[in-house]
Amino acid sequence: MANDGILQTDRVRVSGSFVDLQDRLHELGWTDGLPVAPPMDEAVLSMLRGTRRQPQEVVAVIPPDMGQASVETIAVNAVMAGCRPQYLPVVIAAVEAMAQPQFPLAAMQVTTHAIAPLVIVNGPIRTKLGMNSRTGAFGPGNRANATIGRAVRLVLINVGGSKAWTKCTLGHPGQYTFCIAENEEESPWEPLHVERGFPADASVVTVDAVEAPRGLSDPGSRNALEVLTTVSLALSDPATSQIKYQRGEPIICFGIEHAATIARDGLTKDQVKEYVFEHAGIPIQRISEGNRLLRKAFPDTYMDVGEDGILPIGTSKDNLVIIVAGGEGKHSCWLPTGVDSPAVSRLIADIPE
Repeated sequence: MANDGILQTDRVRVSGSFVDLQDRLHELGWTDGLPVAPPMDEAVLSMLRGTRRQPQEVVAVIPPDMGQASVETIAVNAVMAGCRPQYLPVVIAAVEAMAQPQFPLAAMQVTTHAIAPLVIVNGPIRTKLGMNSRTGAFGPGNRANATIGRAVRLVLINVGGSKAWTKCTLGHPGQYTFCIAENEEESPWEPLHVERGFPADASVVTVDAVEAPRGLSDPGSRNALEVLTTVSLALSDPATSQIKYQRGEPIICFGIEHAATIARDGLTKDQVKEYVFEHAGIPIQRISEGNRLLRKAFPDTYMDVGEDGILPIGTSKDNLVIIVAGGEGKHSCWLPTGVDSPAVSRLIADIPE
């Protein structure tokens, strides 16, 4: 049975108009700069009916403030983000994934680098919630995608204190909301959650700390080799932090037309990873002298490659995360990582009937 628990969070009483409420919440630092839905008691109780879990259960401790993200506080932020109650289990699972020891949440919250947690949703819950995995998957227009990602960000702000502590030099738009569903129906390969060991009928979230998407526009390539040549050249970018954070897991998101072209030539996902890992790399001589000196100063971070060598984009092909999303058009994208830590997947296990 869905949750009808008693609310425990502290209350802030605000009188006046809707505009007054927005001004007060903004003064408190509880928003992302955009208007939020008022987290009234009845709205939070309604949100909690989206999960079987108890409101007081602590799901995660969020740095740098080390605030406790209980089911209830996550629900409060989901209300403010505009979520529907049935989205709540996805938000909870994403917060749980970010709280795993191997995920770089503390570093991500305070880094100068422009990274954010991309939430990738797989399994039946995508269609149950009406999530967008096709045209404009990274863009606006879908309530589930937009508000799930926004709720995750509001938890990082309001529970973890990221707004007060952030040192991010530029930021990126994904720090408002960053959530997509994989286009499993039109992918020629096994979906991400199956590749990562979950049953095909499981609903799973995967979070990865990445930069904003970088477009891979390739309208002319006619076969797998040509498409992957374009991809490999794009990943060979001396300006990306991928040259430093080689234990992280960058994402290649193939559009359905590029994926179909590659699969038509018989390449498996693993073979795609192998080709890209072998052919994408940055010649040391393309890196500025100062960065070459930095590489020598931090041998544990930068791989030990000779002065005439090529710096690979990871420690192995298994560092690459490959998904399929989007609609028609010969466009793909890749998302460099900005941390030395892996993506983390979590089962969405508390979905009410």
